[in-house]
Amino acid sequence: NFSIFQDADQAQGKTIPVNASSKKIIITNNPEMFFCCEPVYLSIEILEKYITNLEKWVNDKKFINPDNAYRVKNKNYTNFLGERAYRVQVECGIDSPGNIILLNHNSETFYIRYDSEECFPLSEKILSTFKFIN
Repeated sequence: NFSIFQDADQAQGKTIPVNASSKKIIITNNPEMFFCCEPVYLSIEILEKYITNLEKWVNDKKFINPDNAYRVKNKNYTNFLGERAYRVQVECGIDSPGNIILLNHNSETFYIRYDSEECFPLSEKILSTFKFIN
């Protein structure tokens, strides 16, 4: 009972389907939340620009601002799918940036954002199925 799409068109109140050239996918069990509230989802996006300093990019984007800093459980480099990745883990809550994994693979930077297990109980299970196939 999950929906997969590449973006939400707020003006039209509809989701935009994924296609072969999509650079982003969003997985949610409640797509209607994208039009009214704080949605709970997992997204995987290939960024337009290759990021060499992953930690600096996350800090520069200010995903974790001083007001929300108390929600950060962990920020560090880690291994994700055999690749060095920068990971930020946060607690669930309104205005939470969600958990972030940023990694480089095959000259592309992947930005993965997902809600914590307490907000989106299947997020870690869904994420564990992700793999690079080429």
